[in-house]
Amino acid sequence: MAAFSIRNPYFIIVCALLIVVLGVSFLARMPVDMFPSMDITVVVTATFFPGMPPEQVENDITSRQERFFTLAPGIDHIESRSLPGVSIIKIYFQPGTNPDTAVSTMANLAAAEQRRLPVGTLPPIVLRCWLVPNEEFAGTPWRAHSAAVFGSSVILPPALGGSTSRSMKGR
Repeated sequence: MAAFSIRNPYFIIVCALLIVVLGVSFLARMPVDMFPSMDITVVVTATFFPGMPPEQVENDITSRQERFFTLAPGIDHIESRSLPGVSIIKIYFQPGTNPDTAVSTMANLAAAEQRRLPVGTLPPIVLRCWLVPNEEFAGTPWRAHSAAVFGSSVILPPALGGSTSRSMKGR
């Protein structure tokens, strides 16, 4: 191969230029969409227990719900975050999953798991999450709701940071 390239340098140059020209022409014809359709369904559950420390939220609420939520069909992976008084779990479904069915299934599972949670735990909030980067996950709705919970402190901790986040791969 090396000997052929040395004997025929013009052939190699022509092949390289042909690859560059074809690449540029295909790149120019490639459609670009500013907002591509994303077929990823993400459901978020938030469970509140005012005044509970993050370690206890992790053990008593987050871990139990994560295990119970794996019963839902089509889960790709689960991410969770335990904060003081709040358990936030993001459930990522496989592409093509119907979002309404996913929300309904997760709401039913969350309601069924409610009786196994510690006494005083508020009913979980289950919402469809429009896919956003992880840095933007702790948006104002969660923080505003946790501030409105009776008994919670007015000064809320930063929603991100620390080592309280976990990720769990699905089946």
